[in-house]
Amino acid sequence: MKYLLSFIIAFSCLGCKEISEKANKSTIFTHKELKMAAASVGALNKPKPIESQQLSEDEIRTLFLKHDIKPFFYQADEEIYSTLNGFFGPDHYRIEFVFLGIEQDKTMKNKFYLTGKNRHKKQITDFEGSFIIDSVFSIKDPNVKDENFESEYGYFSGLKEKYSCVGKFTLSEDSSQQFSGKFEGRMALDFGINEDKKPEIWYYSNKTPARSSGFLFDGTWVNYDGGKSKSTLFSKDIFMFANDILKDFSYGEREIEINPKYRKLGWADFWQSEEWWVSDKKSM
Repeated sequence: MKYLLSFIIAFSCLGCKEISEKANKSTIFTHKELKMAAASVGALNKPKPIESQQLSEDEIRTLFLKHDIKPFFYQADEEIYSTLNGFFGPDHYRIEFVFLGIEQDKTMKNKFYLTGKNRHKKQITDFEGSFIIDSVFSIKDPNVKDENFESEYGYFSGLKEKYSCVGKFTLSEDSSQQFSGKFEGRMALDFGINEDKKPEIWYYSNKTPARSSGFLFDGTWVNYDGGKSKSTLFSKDIFMFANDILKDFSYGEREIEINPKYRKLGWADFWQSEEWWVSDKKSM
């Protein structure tokens, strides 16, 4: 317990948007550090299966009536925009997404509408769409023995009520823009309820559909013109599983770095704090 708390205090700067310069070398921090700390008081080498129980439709509706998950994707009151990184096409070239607005359906509380922009090879495209969470599982992770963590939203403890969600999404790009199309596929989200009864993204369990990344969108893009399709995967914290997509994509433990050989795939300017979406903000 003492080791975990010391680790948390020492590395409280988390999230892919947080940047550090050291010895003229850019480094990044993800939730990998705290995941390792959490596992250090659990069962790192011989993980036990996660216990799960599926919620009924009524229980899902009650869950999303009671708890607001919209700030996971976009915090409207503070206009906080989080760049989501991912891989696009057979070469796994970098693609970026930003959600600029989110609304919850008035009757289907498990359905959410999105607006935003994406960028791929300097091409910026508007999109709008939605996702529906169709399955939710209450989970217990016996591999995480301590429930105290630091998140990008602040310190919390007692996150014993945790959920793993899966659903489907559609994001339609503006058809008047060049190289536009539609993204469709599956999405996943892990979150829990903190001691203040508020929802927090959960990053620290293995073997869930969200792959320890908080939330992810995994699907296919099809262009409007010729039906050409490409695989697409983007996430809240892509570094939690990026090495499963591209071998040795990132390395390091305390300071995660991108392998230089992949910078040609759009990652050379990852450390630049460019708000490429601000020229024409859209919110719902």
